[in-house]
This record gives sequence, C-alpha cells and structure tokens, in this order.
Amino acid sequence: RALEGEHVAARGRALWHGLKAGAENADVAAQEALPSLPIAQRVSIAEALHERGALRLFGATLTAADAAAASGRFRFATTLYNEAAESAGSGTDRACALCRLGELEARQSRHPAALEVLRRALEAGGSELSVEGRVEILAGMARSAVMTGALEDAERWAAEGLAGVAASATRTRGGLRYTRGLVAWYRGDLETARKGFDAALKDIHEAGDRVEEGAVVTALGLVAHREGE
Repeated sequence: RALEGEHVAARGRALWHGLKAGAENADVAAQEALPSLPIAQRVSIAEALHERGALRLFGATLTAADAAAASGRFRFATTLYNEAAESAGSGTDRACALCRLGELEARQSRHPAALEVLRRALEAGGSELSVEGRVEILAGMARSAVMTGALEDAERWAAEGLAGVAASATRTRGGLRYTRGLVAWYRGDLETARKGFDAALKDIHEAGDRVEEGAVVTALGLVAHREGE
C-alpha cells in the first residue's frame, strides 16, 4: 500500500510538471487523473489547470472544488463550484454544484448566501432532481433558515425533507431531525426540542459524523440545563 501511495504521488508530480512545461495532452491527462490523486495534489494541479484556463470538464472541476473546500481553500473552492455550475450539461449537474456551494457558504456561517444558492440549486434541478437530491438541498435550506431566524420556512423544509429521506440516509435524516429540534428550541418548546435532538443523536451517531454529534449533545445539555432552572 505504501508503494502504491508513492506511485500515485509520483504520478501527481509528473502531471504537475507536465502542465507547467506545456506538455502535449497534459490538460486532459491531468483532469482525468484528478479523482485518483491525494487531496493536496488535486488542489495544486487544479490551480495549474485553472491558471491555463484548461479546467473545463464538469467532473474534474467539481472534484477540484471539493478538494479545495476540504483543504480550507474556500475562495478557490467557491470559484470552482461556480464554474462547475456554469459548465454543467444538465440541470441535475448544475444543482449538484450549487448544492455543494451552498454547503460551503453554510460552513462559513454565511447562511443568507447559502439560502440564496440552495434556492438556485432547487430551481436548476427542477423536475430532473432525484428524491435524494431534493432532500439534500432541503436539508441545507432548513438548517440555514434556522440560523437566519426563518423558523416557519425551516420547519416546512425539514418536514418535506423528512417525508422523502431514504431509510439508509442516516446522516441526512439526523440532520433534519436536529434542525426540527432547533426550531422547537428557538420557540421555547423544550420537550419537543429534546425529542428532536434525541432522535437526531441516534441517526448521527450511526452515521459517524462526530462534529454534528457533538453539536447535538451540546444542544441536549442546554435543554437539560433549561429544564432544570
């Protein structure tokens, strides 16, 4: 496995040098190889491609954007998600790129911007969206709506998302249940909030999302503290 990793890293370096040297067909080879490279190399190669105006394939652009976001290169990731949305060949592809951009905006606590982008994603996908795709967008919209104080919108979108979420999508279902708990919390309905957080905790623990799990545990602690006052 170590030798395999060294081989992949060496290939990434060769691709990067080929791009810098202007080697024939280097652009196409680099874009095709992006998904198989370590995240750091994906970003450096994406930067080299982007500088040349050669990052044109939708899949490669989306892969590069995901790598940039995972590396904390939020500005570069935002640029790439927007370019992926522009180059998308279908409504579902455009919705996918915009959904990930919305998630990135929310990750930076830019919730009004996240809502605007996610609404565009829902519109772009339209009737082409799968149930799963629509639920993912609704989950993001519901969470950002809570954070902007739009509780009625958050409740409505969370309810629609829960009605369509797949049984196997524990992370998404847990996130939607957590959002409903937050709606109840901000309304002062502690019992409903606790029930929502309890239900969310089981799903999120099963999904293995430790960051979200920590947030839910904290929320349950706040409810317990308030109930004990």
